[in-house]
Amino acid sequence: MLISLRIENFAIIDQVSIDFSERMTVLSGETGAGKSIIIDAIGILCGGRGSTDFIRKGSQNLFIEGLFSLQKNEKLLLQLEEIGIKIEDPEDALLIQREIHKSGRNVIKVNQRPVNVTMLKQIGRYLVDIHGQNEHQALLDSSRHLELLDLYATESLEVIKEEYQVSFALYRDLRQTLLSKKFDEQEALQRLNFLEFQFEELNSLDLVADEDQELLQQSKKMQNAQVMNQHLSEINQLMTDQEGSVDQQIERVLYLLQTLGRLEDQYLSFAERLSGFQIDLKELSREIAFSLDIPDYDDQVIDAIQKRLSQLEKVQKKYGRTIEDLISYQLELAKEIDQIKNFENYQKQTQDAFLKAYQETYYLAHKISVLRQEAAKKITSEVEDQLKELYMPYTEFQVKISQVEEDSSMRSFFPETLLRLNETGLDQVEFYAVTNLGEESQPLARIASGGELSRFMLALKTIFARNQAVETLIFDEIDTGVSGRVASAIASKMAKIGQTKQVLCITHLAQVAAAANQQLIISKEINQERTITQVDYLTEEERVAMIASMMSGEVQSDSSLQVAQDLLTSYQNN
Repeated sequence: MLISLRIENFAIIDQVSIDFSERMTVLSGETGAGKSIIIDAIGILCGGRGSTDFIRKGSQNLFIEGLFSLQKNEKLLLQLEEIGIKIEDPEDALLIQREIHKSGRNVIKVNQRPVNVTMLKQIGRYLVDIHGQNEHQALLDSSRHLELLDLYATESLEVIKEEYQVSFALYRDLRQTLLSKKFDEQEALQRLNFLEFQFEELNSLDLVADEDQELLQQSKKMQNAQVMNQHLSEINQLMTDQEGSVDQQIERVLYLLQTLGRLEDQYLSFAERLSGFQIDLKELSREIAFSLDIPDYDDQVIDAIQKRLSQLEKVQKKYGRTIEDLISYQLELAKEIDQIKNFENYQKQTQDAFLKAYQETYYLAHKISVLRQEAAKKITSEVEDQLKELYMPYTEFQVKISQVEEDSSMRSFFPETLLRLNETGLDQVEFYAVTNLGEESQPLARIASGGELSRFMLALKTIFARNQAVETLIFDEIDTGVSGRVASAIASKMAKIGQTKQVLCITHLAQVAAAANQQLIISKEINQERTITQVDYLTEEERVAMIASMMSGEVQSDSSLQVAQDLLTSYQNN
């Protein structure tokens, strides 16, 4: 149930906060005052499509916040747990906040935990059911009738429909495989030649995973080895292995010092010290010479590596794949070549797998169909009972269920007739009705007027409300096109729904307004040359005046006020 709602910078709404009644709340006001905008905001809060177009002119972002009571809604609690939101106490409330910025950034929080739009939608379907102004047009679209029937039979269909979706996915994939592999001898021969050419080309290369990376490292190492060998050779020559090397220079200095030592002893000491340096120099020279064990690559090895790298680079560029992908592709080529050469065997295997998948999927589809037929009988009776209360006593409602057409694409594969199953099963559903005594049954879309469609939809919503997990039903002018006693009947119907579910309703009908437990007036006013929407709670006396104006216009007489008071009293005492 929606406890409260706060809206900021949304369309013509600057800022409003609303606390809602547990039962039935009516939103009244002139056309264009912003009643439907409030409903739109609730829809966005529960996962509807958000847009920067909704941001109030001059604002950088819009903000919507709703507080919902959980009321031990088991399906909602499970859904919250699935997305990682743990509710310790089912009596706790659920706080949803959504903020849309001009930049397009969308911030959504549930109980202060960030969630995405997909998660919000999953939660929202258990919070509110919004019936828009034109939603009753769904009754004119026969493609929506199966969806409506399934909505009625949700509880009995839920588990088996999940099984069906898994089975159908396999059936669909195998069907596509079967059709895509349909044999054409000439085309298959051309394909085989092409595949064999590619396979032989790749096979001749003896591809090895990561070979190109290893060769690149080896090539780099060889290039480094050449440079290092050159430098080490030069160091060796400078230190010991050439005429005029450091070692020879030291030998000359030693000779001169020893000669001087014959004349004076201190030079012998210098010579001894330098001799130690010479020993260290020779040891250092030896260590440098053997510091790296670098193999001596000849030009042929280097050329072979570069040639292989060029081969691998060309084939990767040609096929637009990495070496690892080419190895996988080679296996795919071998498999497809084998399939073409042994087409009949593969075709039979695929046909057998498809037929098995079809039979399993058809079995589940048939079970779903049986449940739908049972649901159709029940909903037929219930809709007719509801319509009697809405002053359509002679209406006969029918749910016609037929099977999908034959899958003609399978005729060339199987002698038996197979149906073209789809995501929903094997059923086609259309609502038929007789609205006037003595008439023939026809598709609902052909015979129902706007007011009748409204009543049909309200009848369905009344029935669905008993089966749905949502606690809040929102009706945006579902009563369009009705008046008089029918309006009274619709008011009573909504009030009855409000006894078990929370109902929010936009209406221009006095009877519906009188049936509500709470009435809000939505109005527009100009403030500093800007239009803003204002929401006010009506007192008992204000409600009488508002209901009187809904019946007789702006001019309110004592008699209209008395009628409004009587109308309000009659509904509130029921």
